[in-house]
Amino acid sequence: MRLVNIETLKGGEIIGQDIVTSEGGILLRSQSRFKLAYKNRLLERYIYQIYIDDEISKGIIPNEVIPHNVRMRLNQHLDSQFRKIEKLMTINLNDIAPITSSIMNELSHKDVILDILDLQHNDDYTYSHCVNVSIIACALAKKMGFNQDDINKIVTGALLHDIGKIIIPKDILNKPGKLTPDELKVMQSHPQLGYDIIKNDAYLSPISKVIILCHHEREDGRGYPLQKGKDLYVGAKLVAVADVFDALVSTRPYRTGFPISRALSILKQEELNESVIGTLEHIVASYPVGCTVRLNNNCVALVEQNFADDLCRPLLRVIYNLQTRTRENYKCDLRTSPNLEIVEKLPNFMQ
Repeated sequence: MRLVNIETLKGGEIIGQDIVTSEGGILLRSQSRFKLAYKNRLLERYIYQIYIDDEISKGIIPNEVIPHNVRMRLNQHLDSQFRKIEKLMTINLNDIAPITSSIMNELSHKDVILDILDLQHNDDYTYSHCVNVSIIACALAKKMGFNQDDINKIVTGALLHDIGKIIIPKDILNKPGKLTPDELKVMQSHPQLGYDIIKNDAYLSPISKVIILCHHEREDGRGYPLQKGKDLYVGAKLVAVADVFDALVSTRPYRTGFPISRALSILKQEELNESVIGTLEHIVASYPVGCTVRLNNNCVALVEQNFADDLCRPLLRVIYNLQTRTRENYKCDLRTSPNLEIVEKLPNFMQ
């Protein structure tokens, strides 16, 4: 399979993966033929890229960190729990625990590589964002050597980090444009509001509670609500990075998600923990399996496999030479090809 922009499709291409809504419904089935009439339907849901199956990409299989059907089930479960919390203004940790366990189980393998496409969701942003932040936080905590008990508490805190937003007026929460100063003040109250909901829960860990309260704190003390700066539990700093990163790479109605390199660059300009950002750079794949790239020798290739020890130098399948305008078909492992490097992605390349 290979990843292509839908704008480049001419109709008749074989769809490589089911395209699924946040509610679990299937928009387009794998192995069906793409029709031009589908374009607007997908764009309405902010879907700009899909996998297609063709001869030059045969055998390339993207690896999902968490299978799409599992992710949708987690979104739906969290949605129902947030609705229950909104009604009762209290949480039942037994209802949240299965979501935490599912995420930890799915990420239990030794080397976790986060693919950007695992993080880009197209609708139902509120719940997918909380699940995404939990996935990123879990991967970061594993990479940073946290024990299982602390990872459980960090993931739970990440799942609930935006729980205070259930109290924020929907017209402010869903406003596509810039917030007024008064609206911004209301929005920035959500960590304290969330903490007020859970602070007396005897079963929720203090680690999870401090994450809910402090995920918008910054290293220079200019965050909110406490302005604590560097004097803060590292789990809260970890979730702060995961929160901002997911917001940057996710496509929203008013903008498309930033590429990995741009998102990481913006992160480094924020007053976020440098060690956590450095760890994130080592677990997020800049070049997803199936994407098309151009090399510095003017060859075009598909990414076949990423390696946890060097995410910038994947295994490639070279398919075309732009200089000689000839087709190619050979593998190239960038780890053993020091003179070659990826120059850019080519999302619009169609051979």
